[in-house]
Amino acid sequence: MRNPFPAVQALHNAGKLAVPAIADVLARESTSVVARKKGIYVLRTIFGKDISELVRVLKRASINSTDPGSARLLMELAQETALCRGPAEIACKQALQDELQQDAPC
Repeated sequence: MRNPFPAVQALHNAGKLAVPAIADVLARESTSVVARKKGIYVLRTIFGKDISELVRVLKRASINSTDPGSARLLMELAQETALCRGPAEIACKQALQDELQQDAPC
């Protein structure tokens, strides 16, 4: 049976080297719902149990984005990702808060 989403496996195989490219696609408002879901799925598989690090990566990508729409989309993804459950729940919420506190104006 042919895999309808061969890019998912290729990106997963590339690991963390693929993260900037995936974040770039997720930041585009033109990205389809299916592509967005697949991108998030790949990121979650790349980061595995370290979802709090994924929250940090998405938050940093949001901060570094020069496009307000892209920054908003990435921040929303970081916030949604920080809503994880189970043992990582506290670490995910803390990762989002730590990043927010670092970016607060003095």
